[in-house]
Amino acid sequence: IEVVKCWAAELPIEKTIKMLELNNIKINRNTVSSYFTLFRNCISLALNKDQIILGGPSIIIEIDESLFARVKYNIGNDLFRKKVWVFGMIDRKTEKLYMQIVPNREAQTLLGIIYSHTQPFSIIYSDKWSSYNKISQLHYGNIEHYSVNHSRNFIDPDSGACTNKIEAIWS
Repeated sequence: IEVVKCWAAELPIEKTIKMLELNNIKINRNTVSSYFTLFRNCISLALNKDQIILGGPSIIIEIDESLFARVKYNIGNDLFRKKVWVFGMIDRKTEKLYMQIVPNREAQTLLGIIYSHTQPFSIIYSDKWSSYNKISQLHYGNIEHYSVNHSRNFIDPDSGACTNKIEAIWS
């Protein structure tokens, strides 16, 4: 029960161990880590990702895609390991997040996810990836889309678009 309390309070593993030691409970770091993983897995199974809808009238949603691969110092067998694309969206107002592993970054794939998980009249901020070019046509044209060219600016000087919240998640 004490481990569940610490997990629910979002304490890191080391602080959890210290808290339990204060209550004269000795527990191994690997045991705490295993329980935390079990709790996360149980919660994620209970979530219905299809019901996650972000945005709404004048609410900003940031979107981005990222490649995950384990390559260290550009050497070794990891260079040939399968690379995984993940697409993410975050609602700036509620900070609700939607992430999904995707097979590719093509417009058909990404626009389908955006359409399924955003409300009409939302505002979407993205980078200049070409797959995002038709976002403003989603929901019968009731989506505003602004983009930032990260090779020139962190924040777009004209629209004010930036993707700092979603990029912070990737780092």
